[in-house]
Amino acid sequence: MVLMLMPSLSYMLDETVLSSSERDQFFSAAVNEINLTMIDKSTLDMALYVLHAKCIDASIAGIAGIRKSNRLPALFVTVREEYQGKGIGSALTKRVVEVALNKYGFLTLSTYDEPCYEGAIALYKKMGFKEIYRSDKKVWMAISKGLYGNTIITLIRAIYPLIMTLRKKNNS
Repeated sequence: MVLMLMPSLSYMLDETVLSSSERDQFFSAAVNEINLTMIDKSTLDMALYVLHAKCIDASIAGIAGIRKSNRLPALFVTVREEYQGKGIGSALTKRVVEVALNKYGFLTLSTYDEPCYEGAIALYKKMGFKEIYRSDKKVWMAISKGLYGNTIITLIRAIYPLIMTLRKKNNS
């Protein structure tokens, strides 16, 4: 699928596996970009599902997918700085959420609670994610559909504060 976002930018969402050279190109070009610090090549290796946005010039504008975090399906998404604000992150996230809800009934995510992530948090809320826990540094959110997904999220919301309290005590 090709989407025209701006007269100068066309891209397609692609579910094919990235080659090692495409991965290397993406991460080496983005090594100094702050929003890419949450994922790396190992995230892609362990992912349950990966989607990327490829521009007409064959450069990778962004990557998103589903990984396991605390045994739960979790969203990861990153868009190169030069492509941010052009709808690529929204398109990637929307497709990954669709896949996750159809396969698992729910999807979780965590992100930093810092000013540079406010746009991402707003996007997630706009897409239907609900906050399930907030610490002094991170925000955990989830989206669900159907009885199974909604039940899982209700349970997670109820026990997450306890889990985080136990983790803090174990780390002390």
